[in-house]
Amino acid sequence: MVLENYVKLMPGVPVRLHFVDHSIIERQITDPIRGVPVKRRSLVFYVDERDGVKVDLMYSVVSEKHADDFAGYLPDKSYVRYTFTVVKDAAGTVPPRILETRPR
Repeated sequence: MVLENYVKLMPGVPVRLHFVDHSIIERQITDPIRGVPVKRRSLVFYVDERDGVKVDLMYSVVSEKHADDFAGYLPDKSYVRYTFTVVKDAAGTVPPRILETRPR
């Protein structure tokens, strides 16, 4: 049994997330096109609820496009007042997107 602490998205399956904090970290990932290690900044949210269930997970956003979806919520951490439904529309390098934002 593998224990994981990151939210994994399955293509086409929406996931409701509530965030309690965030940070921006630098991490090394494998470039999906070139197959070589590269350093990228990543927006990491700390998740306390997934699909209505209490959890202790992280939601890592590497895509700049997806990170831009959250940009307006970051300065004052107003994301804590919302539940976000995110979905990854296809497998591969397609970034996730926010499907719905609801007040808590």
